[in-house]
Amino acid sequence: DYLATLETHKILLEKANRATPGRVRLMTAHGAKGQEFDYVYIANAYNGHWGNKRRPQLITLPDRIFALDKKVPEHDTDDGDERRLFYVALTRARKGLTITYAGESLDGKQLLPAQFITEIKPELINNIDINKIKKELAKHKDFFFNENPEREVDIKNKEFIRKMFTSFGLSVTGLNNYLKCPWNYFYTNLLRIPKAKTKHQMYGTAVHNALKDLFEEGKTKLPSAEWLLERFITHIAKEPMTEVDVVESSIKGRASLKGWYAKYASSWNLNTLTEFNIKGIVISEDVRITGKLDKMELGDDESVVVVDYKTSKPKTRGDIEGTTQSSNGDIKRQLVFYKLLLNNLDGGKKFKMSSAEIDFIEPNDKGDYKKEAFSITDEEVAELTELIKKTADEILNLKFWNKTCNDKDCEYCALRKMMN
Repeated sequence: DYLATLETHKILLEKANRATPGRVRLMTAHGAKGQEFDYVYIANAYNGHWGNKRRPQLITLPDRIFALDKKVPEHDTDDGDERRLFYVALTRARKGLTITYAGESLDGKQLLPAQFITEIKPELINNIDINKIKKELAKHKDFFFNENPEREVDIKNKEFIRKMFTSFGLSVTGLNNYLKCPWNYFYTNLLRIPKAKTKHQMYGTAVHNALKDLFEEGKTKLPSAEWLLERFITHIAKEPMTEVDVVESSIKGRASLKGWYAKYASSWNLNTLTEFNIKGIVISEDVRITGKLDKMELGDDESVVVVDYKTSKPKTRGDIEGTTQSSNGDIKRQLVFYKLLLNNLDGGKKFKMSSAEIDFIEPNDKGDYKKEAFSITDEEVAELTELIKKTADEILNLKFWNKTCNDKDCEYCALRKMMN
């Protein structure tokens, strides 16, 4: 069903760069270039699939057309490209290579081996007795035809919840989602139901990636503003936006980043770590917190300034801290969460967070850019630690199961009601 859906909507399979020991990797011959494996299996090596492919009857340009260039093209009439690709596939193997092809097609037509197989030196080939394989296969037909056992998961099972919670850990985004609506956290961060990114999220991803490139490149010499804008355009083009949204986002991003660069470039500390990923800090039994910091500016000693980028319009200090009527303190909580992570990373000896900044990449309505800096206290970290432990207890013991948020239009609470 998954593959059929991809085919229906013309979606390409994602390329997985992870190599898992003891597992088979499925790839094309083109995709195998530059890689090596102990054992390689080339399937469908029959004539017409490898070599001697049917080609449309195209009109060949006369050689005299190229006379002015004095270069007459060499016509590849002997499947040279296919032969070279087949050779690439052969030479991926370190220890063993198996080439297979069917004797006949699904419609009963006889198939011949690819012509390239016949070109391999006979002394290098060991023909396998297929009859032995067929006899062995006949003993294990149930392997192919038995129905897969149905695996149902009780999502209300405490052990299942505990396994998911300990596996993923708790990020500040997950914590904020839980405090806003427990079912937002349950579906988004625990069950991780797929959801398409919004236009704003795709824009934010492109901006963050461009800034990461800027400071990674800037470790030796700060690139120009135009270099930054080109990186942003490259990243926004990778997002699955409509053409109209790409144009609109490109105009907005170029204008915002150009002004932001002009205001701050002369004052940047270029000794930085970007997209610093902390995979897991255990703060109590079954409670592991994770996070990714946009940027850390390193001081001469072990102190660091943590910088978090926001691609929204600048907010007031009260909005960030949650002291205004329309705010909930999510942003300030994020900064306290980062200090909690660093305090527990290598016993707090590696990085000491001296302060944190919220850096707004977008200007306000007057065209001004804003930053807000905060010093996070130990009391704030202690309060957050207790909040995390309380939240973890509610999740692990399903104390949230009959709770809903105050938003009558909450899509996550609506999903919860459907379970009844």
